[in-house]
Amino acid sequence: MYDRLVQEERVRSQLSDWLKRKIREYVGDDEPSLAEFILGKMSEHAAPEAMRELMQDILDADTKGFLLKLYRTIIYETHKWKGKHGGEGKHGGERSGASIQ
Repeated sequence: MYDRLVQEERVRSQLSDWLKRKIREYVGDDEPSLAEFILGKMSEHAAPEAMRELMQDILDADTKGFLLKLYRTIIYETHKWKGKHGGEGKHGGERSGASIQ
């Protein structure tokens, strides 16, 4: 489902805009390449732990909070997109066992 979500230009644009705002908030500067890097990793289905390791040097103590907000935003956009395009997808309401440590 996420593959289709990321391919939707409007949704990808919303996620990109959100990432750019949050990166500016956390880092204090515009870093559009970082936003694209994160979107790329999410498109590759990077595990939460891998994302935490990648972002730790950049965000330090803010890493966990940033990633929690990112995943919540993705979940929200996914449900919003599903609502507009019908269906629950093949995984329905399942939750993965992945967590951010």
